[in-house]
Amino acid sequence: MIKYEPENNPFKNVYCDIVHRCNMECANCYLPNRDLPDIPKILLIDFFQRVKKPTEFRFIGGEPTLHKDLPELIEVATNLGHRTTIATNGLRTSSLDYLTKLKNAGLKTVYLSMTGWDNDEIYKITDNMKCAKKKMNTLYNALKLRLRISVGTIIIKGMNEEVIDKIKDSMNTLDYKAGTSFEFRNVGQVGRYMIGKDENYSFDELKKLITSKFNQGAILENNQYSFSYKYNKYRINITNWEGVDGGFDDNTNSVRGRLTPDFKISPFLEHIKENEGGY
Repeated sequence: MIKYEPENNPFKNVYCDIVHRCNMECANCYLPNRDLPDIPKILLIDFFQRVKKPTEFRFIGGEPTLHKDLPELIEVATNLGHRTTIATNGLRTSSLDYLTKLKNAGLKTVYLSMTGWDNDEIYKITDNMKCAKKKMNTLYNALKLRLRISVGTIIIKGMNEEVIDKIKDSMNTLDYKAGTSFEFRNVGQVGRYMIGKDENYSFDELKKLITSKFNQGAILENNQYSFSYKYNKYRINITNWEGVDGGFDDNTNSVRGRLTPDFKISPFLEHIKENEGGY
């Protein structure tokens, strides 16, 4: 697999698995390996310094808020001219004080997993715990702090389609910033997952379902992995995770890189698949 030196990073976004630990055991998790240690702060800071062009670092895991140095990592990356996003399950960020600390360090975006929205009966199946209150608190905290929000929802056939309507309703009741994004994806057959391809929404089925709820506007991205378009002041992303089992074209990998264990950068989706069960 191709690897780039940080100085030659071609990607707009670089995903950084800063921890592999997690405080949840979700039924769908493409990175379920919990045995690797947290990446030391000093090595991450060196990596940030070597990436010369402004880049969005998306801190993932595991659960990135478990890294004890997350506020400092955000601050260093911000001071170097980069942007930062956390992809979180919303447990720790349900504390307004903690999320405020991350914002004050320079955090720009919260990507929040909300497969059940406010329904604990769904979360008991998909996330193996009742966590709706904490997830909703994180959403309200991010709104209060005027952080950019990206809501991620896995749509599981016959289980949680109601969430789509709840998200649409929230657009009329919550004060989202312009540019807020809502990502709907199918179940990826990589890592740990609930259902196989024969029970899954195909990409075409998912696109038809979502666009029937949110009228399609100007198309922003269209490839085998992602279909994105404008809906009013928001961005709707429909993401095809069943494609992880196949291959990906150059266009699919053009904006998403991943920090590798040897502190190089590889195409994100290809690296996920090649290292399944490991890093």
